[in-house]
Amino acid sequence: MWYYIRLYFIIVGVVILFWGCKDSPTSPEPSVEINILETVARNRIAAYVTLDTLGHSVVYFLAVGHTDSSGVFIDLHDPKDALIIRFVNALPPVKKYSYCQIPPVSDKQTGTNGRLFAMTQPILQGDRATLDVADFVGISQDLFRAHLTYRPTGWEVDSLTWRRSVN
Repeated sequence: MWYYIRLYFIIVGVVILFWGCKDSPTSPEPSVEINILETVARNRIAAYVTLDTLGHSVVYFLAVGHTDSSGVFIDLHDPKDALIIRFVNALPPVKKYSYCQIPPVSDKQTGTNGRLFAMTQPILQGDRATLDVADFVGISQDLFRAHLTYRPTGWEVDSLTWRRSVN
């Protein structure tokens, strides 16, 4: 009798172990999502900050949204305040989407030229994440797919694959 009870618990334990270790894509926890979005936003800002600040002032805007079947961003809205607060002392300034005027990309309050970075919700698969990113300047948007890996120091962008430009 005890043999069958032990066997039952071993089987249940193995099933629970494998069920909990499945490696299918998932949506991240809110704090993980913010960490991933911050990493991608800082990557995109770093790619442009030197070019954008030569001889003129600039402001960056962050948005989240979805992409349609062709990969073009739709339904843009402000990211969570938990993301924006991480850029509170950034130079050039980083603001949420609702402060942005399009076209061209500029600050509603000051009229300063800007650049908008839009991101989708990350998809997690183990220690890797993937999301779509768009860089808006003027009236055009460049579409990318970002691939990240979680390392001991935090999330890092492994690659940013250009997908297409839309005018």
